[in-house]
Amino acid sequence: MNTTPYTVRQARPEEISQVLDTLTEAFLNDPYMCKVLGEKPQEDKLRARFEVQLEGTYMPRGCVDVAVDLDGKILGTALWLSPENQQTDVKQELRDNAKFMRILGPRTMRHVMAENRELHKYRPKFKHWYLHTIAVRKAAQGLGVGTELLRHAIDRFDGTAAYLEASTPRSAALYERLGFIPMGTFASGDPYMGMLYPMNLETAQDDEHSVSVREEDSHHDEGHFMMRELVGSSS
Repeated sequence: MNTTPYTVRQARPEEISQVLDTLTEAFLNDPYMCKVLGEKPQEDKLRARFEVQLEGTYMPRGCVDVAVDLDGKILGTALWLSPENQQTDVKQELRDNAKFMRILGPRTMRHVMAENRELHKYRPKFKHWYLHTIAVRKAAQGLGVGTELLRHAIDRFDGTAAYLEASTPRSAALYERLGFIPMGTFASGDPYMGMLYPMNLETAQDDEHSVSVREEDSHHDEGHFMMRELVGSSS
């Protein structure tokens, strides 16, 4: 039971500015963002990038969870896509890419698109929730905000699998404590590791993709049958 002085719920439209503040602060020195956007990402460009993602994808068809204190201040946020909302909206993608191009410039944009294509190769082929981003304000570090955001999402999975890319060994350790399985490290090191929250096998009976994959790989150790699909080069 959460006895800390904050609650976790979905973000409201009027809270977008606070969500952007949280994301920008948390990722300004993130290893993966530094790799993609440069050693010292410009704060305004980082915020603008998150704004496009929120407005084009995560607010209209994703789940934007927030941890909110008693005064209404957002301490942390997590951006998820459900299994049903991961299909590409071509028109929206074109609109968003045009905005990203203006924000990032052509050289950085090419780098970002190449990184995204590479990561997509290793995501599960079966139905799953996807964690795009989780962020906690510096002032809220140590309050268990990240853990509560993840537990809130896990309750929503309802037996469906989930997948994420951990950016650091420290974040991977948190995910593993909550039940995510390490699937192998990425050759580049950024992000650090792909991780899978296992599906409930009874739920998987209704997912033809999950069933066919499980049957084809039944001779592998349970819980690790998707490793070669998720991560091309593991250590």
